[in-house]
Amino acid sequence: MMMNDNDDNATHVMTEGPNAREERKKEEYMSNRVKNLDKVTKELLGQISTWEESNGPFMFGGDRYCDRVQSQDDAYLETRDSLRNARKKKDGKLEQVVTSKAQPS
Repeated sequence: MMMNDNDDNATHVMTEGPNAREERKKEEYMSNRVKNLDKVTKELLGQISTWEESNGPFMFGGDRYCDRVQSQDDAYLETRDSLRNARKKKDGKLEQVVTSKAQPS
């Protein structure tokens, strides 16, 4: 693979549009936030558990907050897994179609 002259030059970002630099900074910032989400969530849930020991359940919107976070995590994992499985099925069907077309009947 050949590299363009712009690949190693930071000024190529400016050629992608007037707001490309700011958009890239926002993307990097959000990427870092997402990477740290598990760590922050675990720390928060630990602090809430400590607080609940002395004060009772920490409620949010009528639900115990730790239970709400757990149900959101479960729902996310279920959605993520179903999307992955759908892609795998789609890819598998594509492979079968390509294989069957390649073989003469």
